[in-house]
Amino acid sequence: MDILKVLTVTKGEKISIVGAGGKTTLMFILAEELKKRGRVLITTTTKIYLPKRNQYNCLILKDSFGDHIDEESKYILNGNIVYVYCGNISKTKEPDGEIHVYGSSVNGENKVIGIDDKSISNILNNYDYILIESDGAKEKTLKAWKEDEPVVSNFTSTTIGVLSGEALNLKIHDGNIHRIDKFLKLINKSVGDSINEEDLLALIFKKEGLFKNSKGRRILFINKVEEEDFKKLENLIEYITIKNKELKLLDGILIGSLLNKTYRVIYEESTEKL
Repeated sequence: MDILKVLTVTKGEKISIVGAGGKTTLMFILAEELKKRGRVLITTTTKIYLPKRNQYNCLILKDSFGDHIDEESKYILNGNIVYVYCGNISKTKEPDGEIHVYGSSVNGENKVIGIDDKSISNILNNYDYILIESDGAKEKTLKAWKEDEPVVSNFTSTTIGVLSGEALNLKIHDGNIHRIDKFLKLINKSVGDSINEEDLLALIFKKEGLFKNSKGRRILFINKVEEEDFKKLENLIEYITIKNKELKLLDGILIGSLLNKTYRVIYEESTEKL
């Protein structure tokens, strides 16, 4: 199933993705579906691994490629020099069907270094949809946030918070929690304890939690939940729904599996599907 059948994305949306447990995968699945509707820009305010060549049409870097890309051309974009790897920057002016990745440079870890709002503003009118990875989790299951995290762009119209369904009953240790010291303070637990429903509620709804710095619509997406897993998450889903009725933080709650492309709408703000 296309995720856009359960997640409404309107033309001109700027979607920031935060959390842990599938941010990058979600971003590229959305990009693949959205490119059928128009031009899609993928970028980050943090860092992302350089995507596979078949995941994008053009890589545009504000500063330089360094030694990591062996084919480049300079191009003046809105008065700024950028470096382009795709053969022809004019493709940004074609009507639809392409995914472009925009960053400042590629570092020695083969990661695309993020950009700021000024850089986003220089290019944002060239695209119909903008997807921004706004958080980093070191590929761990859960995380907590420093004072300046996540880095959510002011252009954001929807913030999607990603939470792994595998987090429930997870044993807390440094191998699966990013910024573990802050995480322990956030949920008031100790190393070796197990994550329960109450802990995940705190992670979602506390002001220092998953939607810290969020802007626009707030959508919770619980990933890595296969059909056979729904039963064991019933209590968590119920608790999230009840808590959200009280706090009115979330505009939508989705649950499913990016791997198998199966999704369910748990809550939606209006009668229209999110």
